[in-house]
Amino acid sequence: MQPQESYFQKDQNVMTMAFKDKRFVRIISSIYGRQLDQNNHPIALRDYNNWARGVDLSNQLVSIYHHGHKSVKWYKILALDFLETSIANAYILYKHQNPFTACFPNVLNM
Repeated sequence: MQPQESYFQKDQNVMTMAFKDKRFVRIISSIYGRQLDQNNHPIALRDYNNWARGVDLSNQLVSIYHHGHKSVKWYKILALDFLETSIANAYILYKHQNPFTACFPNVLNM
């Protein structure tokens, strides 16, 4: 697959798409079709990049503190993951409501 190339497949109401820019991107959607924007990027990918930044930020913050223990039961892992995600989302909401009172941890310069 060449860069800037897209493959689409639609089955009933579900569209699957593969796109290569710098990396492979795969999207499954029930909303979007084969629409491309002026840069020859799929509209579904453009909208994801515009609207999913909070999800990516939450995943980034949780991944710093993720600790997987193989000996822990699955329900404890699930509960800890839920708790970590809730704390990260609460922090993001707090930061959004109070932009001058909280700052994100400087992860890049440890």
